[in-house]
Amino acid sequence: MSTVDDIEHFVVLMLENRSFDHILGSLAETKKVDGVLPNSAKANACFGRNYSQSPSAQRVFSEDPRHDLTDVLAQIDVDESGVPRMDGFVRNYAAAYPQLSVDQVGQVMDYFPLNGLPILHQLAAQFCVCDHWFSSLLGPT
Repeated sequence: MSTVDDIEHFVVLMLENRSFDHILGSLAETKKVDGVLPNSAKANACFGRNYSQSPSAQRVFSEDPRHDLTDVLAQIDVDESGVPRMDGFVRNYAAAYPQLSVDQVGQVMDYFPLNGLPILHQLAAQFCVCDHWFSSLLGPT
């Protein structure tokens, strides 16, 4: 039987909301993580179409989503009453990278399918994952 005294290392990997969904979101299928459910209704509108979350992330990303405060504010898209709509990711990504096609901007909503990142998903299945740890301060990531 292990005790607290047996613990030699404690690792904390903190991810922003989008990164968490992108990397570990599919673990919602295991019921161990509050991640992204298949066919989720969560969508971002841009170019007259809706971009939904999809388990089709690629290992190579066209461009990195922006992380500065002005970008985070645009991505979160807070309404007049202060409630975050969380629907500005595609619009912000498209504005930051106008050279991307209408299809390419949707990749910012993609996440890796279950076991699409075998080592990370196995580690997450074997160890503790805290999925409701929120910053009390809105800022750059």
